[in-house]
Amino acid sequence: MMHKSRIAFCLPYPLAMRGGVSVLVEELIRSFGEKNEVYLVSPDTSQEVGAHPLKHFIQRHIPIPLDTKPDLNQLADDLASCDIEVVHIHCGGVYGWGNRLPMCSLPHFLSKHQIPCIWTSHLVVSPLDGFCGPQKPIWFKIALFPLAWLGKISQLWSVYREVAVSEHDATKLNRWYFPMRGRFVKIYHSILSETSPEVQIEMMKRDQVVLSVGHVAFRKGQHVLAEAFAQISQEFPNWRLDIAGHDSGDGCWQRIEIIRETEGLQNKISLMGAREDAKALMSRAQVFVQPSRWEALGLALQEAIACGCSTIGTKAGGIPELIVEGQNGLLVRPDDPIGLAEALRSLIQDPIKRQRFSKAGPPSIQEKGMTQRMMSANYKKLYDQASGFGHKAA
Repeated sequence: MMHKSRIAFCLPYPLAMRGGVSVLVEELIRSFGEKNEVYLVSPDTSQEVGAHPLKHFIQRHIPIPLDTKPDLNQLADDLASCDIEVVHIHCGGVYGWGNRLPMCSLPHFLSKHQIPCIWTSHLVVSPLDGFCGPQKPIWFKIALFPLAWLGKISQLWSVYREVAVSEHDATKLNRWYFPMRGRFVKIYHSILSETSPEVQIEMMKRDQVVLSVGHVAFRKGQHVLAEAFAQISQEFPNWRLDIAGHDSGDGCWQRIEIIRETEGLQNKISLMGAREDAKALMSRAQVFVQPSRWEALGLALQEAIACGCSTIGTKAGGIPELIVEGQNGLLVRPDDPIGLAEALRSLIQDPIKRQRFSKAGPPSIQEKGMTQRMMSANYKKLYDQASGFGHKAA
């Protein structure tokens, strides 16, 4: 009988939020939960975990507060008491889980129990981003940066590897934290299957829809897309723009509503809210746009390419690792409604180009190894290297 290894996934957001990080952790729970004992650290309530479809894979849930700082030393003690063999910590950015100060991070406290850690940074923007409030003036951030940098170095010292989700992010991390450059690796994240191809509908049978999927926020750039679509809407009266995703609350949703009202496009720009049928929307849309101002990789864009959409993305973060200009889509500068409008015009008026991008997209995703199986295999390799995970006999 094989020994079931114990792995803990630490998630700063509730699984119930269904954001990109939550969805990826769900995939890892599904991949490792059948043959191993999975523990979940997250701000979910016991009721939310009890109602989750993957509850039978979760051996134990350790709740942490969502709006206040958890006691990380106590959390490390709790994980040690469960005989956890490897901890996989997920972070929405570069800073989190106490690493803003030296020797205060969760990996530091876990190292006292000799529990190996893998750390994944899901978004890398700027070395000044994330260790204090975004409203703080630049002089304040610069003054605090040396302490935060040392805190990050301390956290890196205590982890086996830190994972970046794109070459773009890995390059930045290696440059910023050069004393620990050997700690960084790249693993492409994905929820795509290799065995069951994504639903694809012939381009000419699709709706005349430009689609964008993701939480509606200024950093996602949907307001720029709305401005760009407004510039070309009269040229293409049969086309509409659908924006699917929940309101992040930062004012972007309201900005789009103003654009709709000002331009008289209430019937042509749709704010659809959160949707459970994103793949079906992608399979019906002719054009998918990822207008992000910054982005780690772009899971929605990845899925849209796999669904056969003709795509446009910004030259932000890992998006150029998904879209090769002129081969499977178009790239534009972030925050450039004029350039985005021209790219939209180029695709809408050229059905042959749309068809070419549609056919070239899915194979390009497979060739890059952007699948759920490859993601899980790469993480398992790290777990094995860190602690002999999966190689112990009863």
